[in-house]
Amino acid sequence: MKKINLAAIFITYLVLGTAHASSSELSLRYEVQWGNVNVAYGEATWVFGENKVTMAGASTTLGAVDTFRKYRGSVKLEAEAIDGLYQPKSLTIEGNYKKRRKSASTVWKESQSTILTTRQPELDLERVYPLQEQHIDNSIDPFTVMLNALSNLRLAGQCDGVYKIYDGLRTATLRFHDLGKTFLASDRPTAFEGQTWRCGVTSTPTGGHRIKSRWRNEDQKIDDVVVYVAALQPELFVPVRMEIKTMVGKVTTRLVVPSVSFKQIDGE
Repeated sequence: MKKINLAAIFITYLVLGTAHASSSELSLRYEVQWGNVNVAYGEATWVFGENKVTMAGASTTLGAVDTFRKYRGSVKLEAEAIDGLYQPKSLTIEGNYKKRRKSASTVWKESQSTILTTRQPELDLERVYPLQEQHIDNSIDPFTVMLNALSNLRLAGQCDGVYKIYDGLRTATLRFHDLGKTFLASDRPTAFEGQTWRCGVTSTPTGGHRIKSRWRNEDQKIDDVVVYVAALQPELFVPVRMEIKTMVGKVTTRLVVPSVSFKQIDGE
């Protein structure tokens, strides 16, 4: 159940895409399934300008998981493109889990040299590890990391990379592992089918994670979490599936292909 709940949270990190049109809008929806049971969904709308990106997204649990482990999350992001890389300007996240509400608003100033966060409530250091400046310094948010990882995949044809991430509540080192290309068959009526890149994802928490969590003690393999990325258009790289291995089966997140909306805002 913890990994299913993690998928509901992590899906917000995957509702993203990258485009390089001068002004465009991308909307996506993902569904999370444990076996044949829908347990969560996430959706987001990205707006890309010439040097600016904004995103608004939300995720929620469904069905039995919603009854016993209800989660609601939302996110707002603003980033900018500088010298070919995305850099965050502001991130606001909110989450409601077990009737507890958490929120954090973070601002990156002066090319990431100053990072300021307002949290409500403050971290409970009896439950979670403290955040350390050495892990916050020069970090970027996980959504901007995903944009840069997808951009790297588009340009270099591989998804290897190491990033320091910070979302206002947690810090971690996120690693992407290139697992090569594969043809992904559609296993649901609305799922994607076609050529994809397989990217393994491992994460090492460095602050803000629960003290009693068993996650940090698990040996991670590079294919425990696999993200499949496809080029829906020549410059539109989007995660189309994510698979998480668990002790009670596989949790799968799929892009709902009919939900994809990509349009130019200023002309064609």
